[in-house]
Amino acid sequence: MRLNRILLSFMAAALTVAAASKADMHWRPLSEQLWTEAKEQGKPVLLEFWADWCGPCNRMDRDVWTDPRVVEAASKFVKVSVDHSGHHVSGDTFGTFSTHMVRALPTVIIADPWQEVLLVSEGFVHPQELIALLQGIPADFRPMQKASEALRANRSNVRALQAVGVFYQQTGALGIANRYYRDALTKPDARNLPDLREQLLFAVAINEVRRADWRSARKELERFQHDFASSPLMDQVLLGFVVADVRQKRMKEAGKRAAELQSAFPKSAAAAYAAKLIEQGPPK
Repeated sequence: MRLNRILLSFMAAALTVAAASKADMHWRPLSEQLWTEAKEQGKPVLLEFWADWCGPCNRMDRDVWTDPRVVEAASKFVKVSVDHSGHHVSGDTFGTFSTHMVRALPTVIIADPWQEVLLVSEGFVHPQELIALLQGIPADFRPMQKASEALRANRSNVRALQAVGVFYQQTGALGIANRYYRDALTKPDARNLPDLREQLLFAVAINEVRRADWRSARKELERFQHDFASSPLMDQVLLGFVVADVRQKRMKEAGKRAAELQSAFPKSAAAAYAAKLIEQGPPK
């Protein structure tokens, strides 16, 4: 009896998974009304460009858009389906400031409510990979509405670029945050305002550490150290070096950085944490 109950539970689970269909995604055609709703509700937008003659598109329909995990992860999005079945891809351009030319099918684009492209995936994308992309996007964009509208009025508004970056950083979308911070760093105001530039460079460097992109992290940390050697944030920058070195099992270099940190900032919490990392050693 117990075995029968176990088998029945597995069968029920299998039926639950199989119950999803592409219709559960609630796709809608592209329209101005859709963007108005997205802005009013503060929702991100998920766009699928596809065609019935496209083999990978049909595979997405069969294996991805029917996956209950994908359906759940996409529930926070306004979902748009763009059908290219009647013609071949002709290089349609989508987006406002951050644009993308659709050159292949399928193409999946994630955009904010103001049509700014955030992420693009071309070709077949596996469910787990797509789920990770969807989960990395904030559900509510209303907190950045003011900054986004300021950017639409003036793309060189460094304070607005910084504010958008902070929004994405606070929601865990660190790669997107750094895109806006780096954009801000190219503007004249950032070059002419040392305090602002210091904040932006620091944010980029620490976000790269948090993303575990060690090569980029080291480059950005070195850049900050070179440009702002006397910054009060230097203890955290040195800790960033220690974290990167320990994670890469470069314990000799990590020890040197930790000693430098301890010498320059003996009472800093960063120095104590660096010492703890050295004691623990690299991850197994």
